[in-house]
Amino acid sequence: MPDESGTSGIQLLKTNLSDNSTEKVYNPPVGCQVIEAMSSDSNYVVWAEYDGKNGVSDDKLLALKSYNCITGEIATVAATNVVSGAFSDFPINKGYITYVRRVNSSFDIVSVRLGTNEEQKLVTVAMLPKNYAFDGKRLVWSDEQGMLYTIAVGDVATQKVNVGSGVVDCNVFDGRYIIFCQDFVLKVYDTAANKIIFSASDLENWTEDSLMLNFFTLDAEAGVVVAERTTKAEKSSNYSIFMLDFLEIAP
Repeated sequence: MPDESGTSGIQLLKTNLSDNSTEKVYNPPVGCQVIEAMSSDSNYVVWAEYDGKNGVSDDKLLALKSYNCITGEIATVAATNVVSGAFSDFPINKGYITYVRRVNSSFDIVSVRLGTNEEQKLVTVAMLPKNYAFDGKRLVWSDEQGMLYTIAVGDVATQKVNVGSGVVDCNVFDGRYIIFCQDFVLKVYDTAANKIIFSASDLENWTEDSLMLNFFTLDAEAGVVVAERTTKAEKSSNYSIFMLDFLEIAP
């Protein structure tokens, strides 16, 4: 949708599902562009935007902004200088968002507590993280090689999770369970038991043709994971919704 300068861009809209009425709640400043990667929960929507006059580059800061769904307040919560990481969404988990910041030749994974904008550097890594999430108790991330790592609050050393390579999306529930996608299969790793306790490939109706898209949504408040399931033959044309309830799999 064009802004005041006539440039096409993304606006933030809110729809009332009871009567399907829609209102505009945010329009980026003239010349700024919103990146097509938003995260949300029942309280907040988070997105990144940049000065669109000269395009996107690693030497330009992306502003991370939030919309409070209850109060309507819009705030700038942080800024990042990593473009590639910023094109992944900024997962909201228990009121925390996570993002990456480049510092010289390394990368800081940083969390911000929404509402207070309290920022905390969680860990510094040598390789650019591809996906990451923090729930106030545990950080989890995957690198460009698809290896999975984690560290709990209070721990000194990071742990390489022994699940092999090929990890794409990842998140954490209750500071214990790591949810991730690997080779088009949704899995859950229990950090207390040090093993995978759920794999979609073990479902009774899973076949060699089955697969899931390599991303998912976690509702950390409800303890529910939502993913899209399909088959190799129907990929890009037919999907079904798959829901995983932690009350059913957690020991």
